[in-house]
Amino acid sequence: MRKLTLRPSPLLALLPALLVAGSSAHAGGFILNDHGASATGRADAVVATVDDGSAIFYNPAGIAQKDGINVYFGGSLILPFATFTEQTTGEETDADRPTSVTPTLYVHGQLNEFLHLGLGLYAPFGSSSSWPENSPGREQSRETTLRTFFISPVVGVNLSSLVPGKLTIGGGFDLVPADVDLRRDLLFGEDVGTVRLGGDGLGFGGRIGVQYAPNDSLAFGLAYRSKVGIKFSGDGDFDIAPPYRASLPPDGEISAEVTLPQSVLAGASYRPIPQLEIEFDVNWIDWRDFESLNVVLPDGETTSVPYEWNDVLVLRLGAEYSMPELGLDIRGGYAYDPTPAPDETLGFAPPDANRHVVSVGGSYQLPEGFFVDLGILYGIPVSNTTSDQPLRPQVKGTFDITFLVTALSVGYNFGGSTAPAAASTAAGSVARR
Repeated sequence: MRKLTLRPSPLLALLPALLVAGSSAHAGGFILNDHGASATGRADAVVATVDDGSAIFYNPAGIAQKDGINVYFGGSLILPFATFTEQTTGEETDADRPTSVTPTLYVHGQLNEFLHLGLGLYAPFGSSSSWPENSPGREQSRETTLRTFFISPVVGVNLSSLVPGKLTIGGGFDLVPADVDLRRDLLFGEDVGTVRLGGDGLGFGGRIGVQYAPNDSLAFGLAYRSKVGIKFSGDGDFDIAPPYRASLPPDGEISAEVTLPQSVLAGASYRPIPQLEIEFDVNWIDWRDFESLNVVLPDGETTSVPYEWNDVLVLRLGAEYSMPELGLDIRGGYAYDPTPAPDETLGFAPPDANRHVVSVGGSYQLPEGFFVDLGILYGIPVSNTTSDQPLRPQVKGTFDITFLVTALSVGYNFGGSTAPAAASTAAGSVARR
């Protein structure tokens, strides 16, 4: 198999889009952070205190905080908005607005005083973007969809009887099926062709976490998520008028490898009064494996595509106020989520920028152990401009980005304690835990 270094071309611009096509506005890189409406209402600042089913995603130690059997399910509705302003003409192009839904299902239960088991189904990487036929980036991306689905069995251990305060640990592994689909245009003078690429793959990873509350006012959390390597294989379909077809690879099998990043999450929570909880989290995400991508084309040639993403540090602040007499919690939060993409590789799949995010939410305790959570997340409008370096990137201009996420989750606890408490520990809200 030959190893080639290709000059910039429409085909070459397509290949990184195939593998990193994510949400057009919602996530740093292509991470989707909202996998439980309770956490969404706090801008996902929950690493130290989460104890509902979404702990399987945020910090698996949290499943050992609750007794009984617990079910938590729902989803997030993502509405992205993006506009590109071309540098030379000033012409604006609005992205289409494909609505994405990320479903979640978590089940966890207590086996004995120490041991808890759980299973989570969720989709933390992916989403979709779509640009109209007059987009200046139509040769990079017209429609892109990347979907990953995590199946995460986890184990939690409650060690509180052995130490002062409350101590839990948890961990598990991730089975990650994924698929990708992309369509883009090929321009040869006045003639327009299309490329359709699709593939699927399977990866494996793991996660581990710890939570510790020395008293009812303080709580700390730490979690680690491993890298997940996925080998994609699929089909490429190239359609263009016969005079140009010979310059493209034949239709056939394509393959590539992509590594989802490792990350470390740390958080601290404080209760100045029993009803109010404030948490600050830091999330390090290691995007440095996106230095380049190697893609095998249908004719057996391999091309190396530079991407040059950087690791990032995400900051989150969340607050929750509980009114146990009403069975109600209210929440709010803020996050600073920087982009890993440098200006030299900023493009249409996905467009990205340093985001400032605000959130609100609430919970209501229903009879018989049921409760419902609602969270709303809004990305304050931001802009990001490509670099001035020649051909880095080829299409130059400014992306204006915002998004709205609405999350709804329903939970149920049976066989455990469901009565509201007048004063909760630092590891849970007053109204339902």
